[in-house]
Amino acid sequence: MVKPTRIPELRVGNNVNIEQNVHIICQSRVHIGDNVSITGNCAIVDTTHPYEDVHDPTRIGARILDEDSYVEIGDGSFLGFGVIVLPNVRIGTYCVIGANSCVTKDVPDYSVAAGNPAVVIRRYNSIVGEWVLQPSSISHGTVDRTPAK
Repeated sequence: MVKPTRIPELRVGNNVNIEQNVHIICQSRVHIGDNVSITGNCAIVDTTHPYEDVHDPTRIGARILDEDSYVEIGDGSFLGFGVIVLPNVRIGTYCVIGANSCVTKDVPDYSVAAGNPAVVIRRYNSIVGEWVLQPSSISHGTVDRTPAK
């Protein structure tokens, strides 16, 4: 039986800024919302190169895992310089991802995440109307302790 060919789905919203040297790999599904800024040297990748079979003569870079993967970047989000977004990750609405971060897990709406791997360091609290430092970021040593402005 012949497997049907997957048609990659790359969606880019309105008013999106994509700067120089941005690399987008869309084997399956990449959705970028409206009003997103993707600064220079970022990589957004929805595919994986399997390496487990050490006897496979195919170079690892030519191997592509045949899976239904995705990357989603929510409306109003900002990816700092050099950010890498790996497969099967959702970045929520109005998120900021710090420069040179590697996003390996979902980032909830209204969050600031940074590091390698990226962790959420601040979240917007709509009840008090301000950005709140996340306790896990202090224990990871990923953020200074100065209050948000």
